[in-house]
Amino acid sequence: MRTTKCFAAAMAALVLVACSDDDGDGMSTKAVTVTFEPTVAGQAPACNGQYLASVGDPVVDYQLVEYRWYASDFHLRTASGDATPILLDDRGDGLQYQGETHNVSLLGFVSGCDTGDAEPASNFTVTGTVPEDDYTELCFTLGVPFDLNHSDPTAGDTPSPLNLPAMNWNWKGGRKFVRFDGFGDPSGVNNRFNLHLGSTGCDSASATEPPSEPCGAPNTPTYCFALGASAQYTPTVSVDPARVLDEVDIRTNTEGTAAGCMSFIDDPECETIMPKYGLSYSLNGSTVPAGTPSLFQ
Repeated sequence: MRTTKCFAAAMAALVLVACSDDDGDGMSTKAVTVTFEPTVAGQAPACNGQYLASVGDPVVDYQLVEYRWYASDFHLRTASGDATPILLDDRGDGLQYQGETHNVSLLGFVSGCDTGDAEPASNFTVTGTVPEDDYTELCFTLGVPFDLNHSDPTAGDTPSPLNLPAMNWNWKGGRKFVRFDGFGDPSGVNNRFNLHLGSTGCDSASATEPPSEPCGAPNTPTYCFALGASAQYTPTVSVDPARVLDEVDIRTNTEGTAAGCMSFIDDPECETIMPKYGLSYSLNGSTVPAGTPSLFQ
């Protein structure tokens, strides 16, 4: 909680001074571009694309039908641990939101794979500015901050890109932070296997009412990556959902549970998946410890 409050305070301060590239005290700003390199089992992702003998355990054919996610609170850190939020650009595309205390970006095939477009709209970059400094790490959070997560996506005052019903569960659960949907063995059993990450253990009177307190399992992991000296302001991060699926049989699904792993407790298909986000997971009264995150590298 202390980290969240410190980040919010730093973001608010940065917004106040972000009026020019030089605010009069010698502090200049630098443009930042974070590029995500998307793959599926090391291959370029394509809506409805098939990946032969590439995904799961055992490895089987896989068909991709959704590939998008939310990330937030992008910031750079110095060697001493000081965090400086990236002030996201207003690019006019509705895919980046910059608030007073948080920033959010929608990435991937942002309009979904069911639009019928030969080349669906995509976004794999986050752009903004930071005060010039000697930064050593890029950090961001997978998902949407609690303060923004449980708003009505259809309300007129909900900012883009948080206004997509397709990336929302309900007011109680909030957004789907991740949607990597597909089919295991599409030419055989054709088993629907979705990766949906979101907050669980949220307490409210009904599905149409937002919780007043943070959810029991926010499921918003933060990742940090070392910055090379030559790419201090232009880091690249790879993303591949096949790395999260490499210990699960995507041809099957436990009866009575969600198709694939949708973050809910006591789902056997989530046992090896949730730890690969860097999250612990509750399964049949026991806690599966967090593992080494592998979605992003």
